[in-house]
Amino acid sequence: MTPALCLVVLGQTSIVAGAEVFGEYFPRSSAGVPMEPDVPQQSVLTGGRLSIGHQPLPSLRLLGLFEAGYAAAGMRAGFGNDGFMVGSGFECDWVPHRWLLPFARLTYDARIAHWASGPNGTLADFAVALAAGARVLRFLDVHVIVGRDFAGGWSLGCGVGLGWSWAMESP
Repeated sequence: MTPALCLVVLGQTSIVAGAEVFGEYFPRSSAGVPMEPDVPQQSVLTGGRLSIGHQPLPSLRLLGLFEAGYAAAGMRAGFGNDGFMVGSGFECDWVPHRWLLPFARLTYDARIAHWASGPNGTLADFAVALAAGARVLRFLDVHVIVGRDFAGGWSLGCGVGLGWSWAMESP
């Protein structure tokens, strides 16, 4: 190991913690409505997300995530199934400037409650999503998503979040 690399690995790092509220929307799932399989479902997850990790380099953040929120899937908003999902994941942020942080995120969410069901939707048992986006002005998170959506199909979606993160240097 070179001395410069030793200083980075063994030197000071920052502990990073954050919180945000978010919404993610999949407008067109590959999973069709149960009574009409040719009609695609829509799905949504909205809730809160906590993150904790570290910043080993000035331009790199590695974070673990925990999220929970209301999920719904169906023919259209208010016309399908809904429940509550919890999840976890990982995020990697690149820090080219303090007001712009591009990121990649992988999350897995599992349904833990299912309180409304009807013939016009299928709330999935789990969802897996890969997101790419940017945190702009340190509080606005805008991203695109691809993965297994909250209706149980595969889809392309989008999301937004409002939040903040704090960094504390460790000795």
